[in-house]
Amino acid sequence: MNKERRLASDIIKNKDQYFCWASRPATMQRISLLSVAWYKYFGTKVINLRGAGEDTSYYFERDKYERMGLNLKRLINSRFFIRKHLRNYRQASRKLLAVGRQALKTKIRHSSLLALFIRYQKALIDYAPYFVSTFSVDDYVFPALTLDLKRHIQPDKYDDMLKIISRPTILFGYQKYQQALVKAKSPTDFARLIKKFRWIKEYSFQERLLDLSAAKEDRKHLLQEGLSKDVLRAPAICRRSRNQLTAALKTIRDTKLKMKIRFVNNYINIKTQRIENYKIFQTDFRNFFEKLLALMKINEPRANYEDMISLTDKEILAYLRNGRLPDLRAARKRFLRQYVSFSVKDHMEFIYDKKIISQIRRAFLSTRSVKEIRGNIVSRGKTRGRVKLVINKSDLARVKNGHILVSNFTTPEYIPAMKKAAAIITDDGGITCHAAIVARELSKPCVVGTKNATRLLEDGDLVEVDASQGIVRIIKKGNR
Repeated sequence: MNKERRLASDIIKNKDQYFCWASRPATMQRISLLSVAWYKYFGTKVINLRGAGEDTSYYFERDKYERMGLNLKRLINSRFFIRKHLRNYRQASRKLLAVGRQALKTKIRHSSLLALFIRYQKALIDYAPYFVSTFSVDDYVFPALTLDLKRHIQPDKYDDMLKIISRPTILFGYQKYQQALVKAKSPTDFARLIKKFRWIKEYSFQERLLDLSAAKEDRKHLLQEGLSKDVLRAPAICRRSRNQLTAALKTIRDTKLKMKIRFVNNYINIKTQRIENYKIFQTDFRNFFEKLLALMKINEPRANYEDMISLTDKEILAYLRNGRLPDLRAARKRFLRQYVSFSVKDHMEFIYDKKIISQIRRAFLSTRSVKEIRGNIVSRGKTRGRVKLVINKSDLARVKNGHILVSNFTTPEYIPAMKKAAAIITDDGGITCHAAIVARELSKPCVVGTKNATRLLEDGDLVEVDASQGIVRIIKKGNR
């Protein structure tokens, strides 16, 4: 207990050195190795604690993150760096997906699972930088690019150029899934798409994977929202975006500027593609945890799958190498997000005491009374409306016409709700994030990167979104 108090005191004392990088659904098997990878990539310690709803918040050291972003901004002046960086992304993606496929056929033996887990560690450490670099592009690279653009193109063409650069130029997996849904008619069609897109619901090793009932529900939702035409037009829109980008690049003479534009546009694609790759990998790699469970049940019959995905990397390695059984009570607390973790290098410290956890969460999540929230300008406009918080995906159905949609971030599943909303506000993101891209296409006011909108705003708050200034003003709290 004294150790937990000392750790908590140190965390709270230094809390201003950290910022909330993102809040996401997470299990310890996402947190443990990613924390190691991020320390290796840019030297940050990582604090994890329960955020809003079911999400876990990741806190990075502010100065380390800024140094990394500024370094990336400097490096993209090199054609050699850009080619190497993008090539490494493609290689890391292939290696990670290969590890997932290997989990399907690995035997239930300590030595076989150990070899696979070590390979998994290396693959994820190589892949993990691309989770963070997309945010660095938003925060540091794209703002610098906009300044370059203003110097090289006519003012009346500037907004159109930004839209062209920030549009995806590849067809994503979720779009292919939606097309398959719209076209599906027979049981064979559904069986085929369920097998191909089993990963579509995956996020952190614990979600219910795609099955027939979920696929039919998704199809029903697409048809009810009148989205089938948009879904089928996606390939043509993608081709048009590629052609517009090619044409736009021909109007620019500066070779370095062209190079930066291509780099940023690649990252528009990577932003979604990297998550889809990870979801495919995780869906396959569930087999590792199922096989690990089969082994552990021999000595610990009470163990279950949730325990396996709540183990740290060190605990898994200790079991596979030496047969040392982990503390399943601690694993259960982690699965229920009843902890705060602090990571340095490959070492993790945990706090499980409820009172101490509450103190830390109050210190990190508390917000003073404010009337104004500021964020990044990504889609201009001004409107008023009532807030609808979307913390979990189940909240999306509650968004009605004219609501101000407020969320940590958005994904393709949010698009029907975004179409209904009068404006969009997110905690995460920059000018190239999903919310920004969709908002510009829909011509909806949008403010992203507020960091704390989901904590400062509540359902029913009347707000004014001045997206031309990047400001959200709280006019009246609640429905009063």
